[in-house]
Amino acid sequence: MMPYQRKPDGGQTRDCIDPWFFFLLTSGRELKPCCVHPPVGILENGASLGDLLNGPAMRALRERLITGNLDEACFECPNRPLTDPGSLRRRLRAHLAQAVAHSSP
Repeated sequence: MMPYQRKPDGGQTRDCIDPWFFFLLTSGRELKPCCVHPPVGILENGASLGDLLNGPAMRALRERLITGNLDEACFECPNRPLTDPGSLRRRLRAHLAQAVAHSSP
């Protein structure tokens, strides 16, 4: 079985940083954290996209990935291999540091 098709067992998570750096906004104004995950919210008229991206649903999804307490969509994800939460945190910190470095004048 390919590593992308394996299901996590104890102490594993998906090697996914999409919820920090990527999102999809559907024609129905639904916010999706990736192409696999169901929508985590709807961008209502007059609402802030930033508020939705940093709202409770996205924060909870990020927390679940970091801790390995995956929801069903992430548990079943066919697109990201497995890793341990510590490795994901290190990878995420490195990407966040790189993003900050590139955004500084």
